[in-house]
Amino acid sequence: MRSGAVNWGGTGSTTVTGPNGIVAELDPGGHYVWGTIIPTGEPQRTGAAVGASGTAVMTFEKSDSDGTSLLSDGGTDGGAMVTWSRTIAKVSSSRQTLWSDATDYAHETSGYEEDVAGARWVVLDAAEDALVGGNFNGTLRLGSTTIQSAGSLDAYVQVRDPSGRLKAAGRWGGPGTDNLTSLAVDASGNAILLGFSGPPPGSSSSTSTQFFVAKLGR
Repeated sequence: MRSGAVNWGGTGSTTVTGPNGIVAELDPGGHYVWGTIIPTGEPQRTGAAVGASGTAVMTFEKSDSDGTSLLSDGGTDGGAMVTWSRTIAKVSSSRQTLWSDATDYAHETSGYEEDVAGARWVVLDAAEDALVGGNFNGTLRLGSTTIQSAGSLDAYVQVRDPSGRLKAAGRWGGPGTDNLTSLAVDASGNAILLGFSGPPPGSSSSTSTQFFVAKLGR
């Protein structure tokens, strides 16, 4: 959000200095308990999950023209390349930021990629590992791990342990456009992906959009 005060229904407020992300706790009655700022710049897409211990893991995204490109397909769809900043952060039940990982990546503003690239979904498993999911096209680099899309848009999931270390990463998708719209985790820690698939942007194929459910193991 932009600078200013967030009023939580008259039960409390949080002051934000500069455009940054914000996380707040409300009690079971919807009353404000506490809030804190996550330095992200002005976030435009967010996701959050809360573990049994009371810790929260969040994702924030914002458009940006700076930073190192982590995602590039060379402009094969003819769209402009735009850089987005992605922040994954964990906050404790005592209001402390435990870790924060900010990285930049680029994506092409053509077809479905314009609205869905990046990291938008987060869930926690029983061990409070964070599974963060999103979409990408081209080559995605997460630390020393590199993932290559099979089509014009694939789904991916990365797994972070409670300290924020990347444990695993994987992708799912075919030759067309596979758009992740929801993410869940089963009792064994496997990622359950839900979304829809279609032909590549600009394709003359008459294939209709299909929904998919997929499971990615560790």
